[in-house]
Amino acid sequence: MNLNLVVSILGFAIILCATVCTLRFVYDYRVKNHSIEIVLFRALPIYRIPVDNIDLIQKSSWLGLGIGGAALRFGNRIFGTCVLVRRRSGLFRRIVITPEDADKFINDVIAAQQRI
Repeated sequence: MNLNLVVSILGFAIILCATVCTLRFVYDYRVKNHSIEIVLFRALPIYRIPVDNIDLIQKSSWLGLGIGGAALRFGNRIFGTCVLVRRRSGLFRRIVITPEDADKFINDVIAAQQRI
């Protein structure tokens, strides 16, 4: 095998892994103001899902979600547990995120729903 090809493939793999690993520092998720917020640099909200518009929230796996489908995917962790948020209305009804602690995140959303 050509050494340049091996170096190119290895370099691409390293860049891909570094990019995916740094995504969790670029954007994250929080439950605040009666909504799930997707935030840039843990400060600037870029997308909100009101908790009263959430029909279902559950843990899932990447394999369980399938490849296709009309889901908006905000996953920023390769090895994290996915959380599927299904909205009652909106353009994208299925949204996939990967919070650091999926169980705590789901419990926070449920608690926010009960406060309304």
